[in-house]
Amino acid sequence: MTAPALSNWGKLREPRIGICLHYDGSASDRGAVQWLKHDPRCKVSYTYLVLDDGTIVEIAPEDARAWHAGICRPSRKELQYRDANSAFYGIALAAKPGDRATPAAFAAVVVLCRRLMKKHGWTEPWRITTHKAEAWPRGRKVDPDGVLDVEAVRAAVLA
Repeated sequence: MTAPALSNWGKLREPRIGICLHYDGSASDRGAVQWLKHDPRCKVSYTYLVLDDGTIVEIAPEDARAWHAGICRPSRKELQYRDANSAFYGIALAAKPGDRATPAAFAAVVVLCRRLMKKHGWTEPWRITTHKAEAWPRGRKVDPDGVLDVEAVRAAVLA
């Protein structure tokens, strides 16, 4: 993993409590990487972007506040936070609505989630959530529905 080229992230405002899954809406892997890492107009970031072939691209440092969640409210009592961008690592698939995660991309998401869960000693599956679940008002975002199944990711991470 190489160091990110842009500074489209900031300092954490509160401790991490989980992982938020996304898709980025891009038309191509190459376009997604170009936009997120090299275009100064980009005002969004993720901790990691996962490409179709399973390549994992660091977009923001793990100890930084990636700009991936926007306005959110906790989806469950166990996930208490004020700032979702700080509370969650953001993992996005380079995909658009209608795409499905490739087996290689799915496997890479599972590897990332396992590593981050182990890093923090987390064992609870609810720590892996989605942008759709956390975004406020509810219904504002739909990702990663249709592209990545959070229940399948949780099951694979905990297997």
